[in-house]
Amino acid sequence: MNDLDEQLKITDVAKGCAEASKQLYQLHRNKVYYVSLKLLKSEAMAEDVLQEIFLKLWLNKETLPGINNFSAYLNTLLHNQIYNMLRKQANAEKYLKEATLQPAFSNHTQDVVQWQETKKTLQEAIARLSPQQKKAFELSRLEGLTHNEIASQMKISKETVKKYIMDASASVKNYLYTKCDMHVELCLFLLVLFSKKNILIQYHQC
Repeated sequence: MNDLDEQLKITDVAKGCAEASKQLYQLHRNKVYYVSLKLLKSEAMAEDVLQEIFLKLWLNKETLPGINNFSAYLNTLLHNQIYNMLRKQANAEKYLKEATLQPAFSNHTQDVVQWQETKKTLQEAIARLSPQQKKAFELSRLEGLTHNEIASQMKISKETVKKYIMDASASVKNYLYTKCDMHVELCLFLLVLFSKKNILIQYHQC
C-alpha cells in the first residue's frame, strides 16, 4: 500500500469505517507487535500494546485527518505505550516485593482484604471467558507458554491462538474496568507477575 492509499484508509477510519480500520491494523500490526516484543520481552505485553494502540486510534479517529505523517505518529504512540507499560511493570514489581516481604501473620488487614478482593476479581474475569479463550489465556498468562507451544497443545493455528488471547484480554480488561479499584493495567501485570512466581493462589492464605 502506497502513502496515498494509506491516507485514504486513514480518512475512511476517521469517518467511522470499521473495514478501513481493520485494513490499517493489518498493515501495521506486525511492526507494532515485534517492536513491542523486542523491547518488552513478553508476548503477552506486546499483545496488550498492540491492542491498546489500535483501540486509541479508533477512539480518537476524529483527530486522524490532522495527522500529516501517520508512520511518525504511530511510532510516537508505540514508544509512549511501551514506556507506560514499563513504568507500570516497575510499579507492579514494587507492589509484588512489598506484598511478599510482609510477615506471615501480618497486621495489615486492609492490604490483605484488598489483595483477596483483587485476586477474586481477576478469577471472576477469567471465569467469564469461553472455554477456548480461557484455556489459551491461562496457558499464556499463567503458565507462560509461547504462542507456538499453545498452538501445539490446543491443536489450533498460531493466528487462532493470538485471536483467542487478544479477545480474552479485552474481555478481562472490560470486566476489571467495572470491578477493580486498582488501575487495570496494574491489575493485569500483577496477574502475570504473581502467577509466574507461583503465588497467585497462595498469597495471604493465613
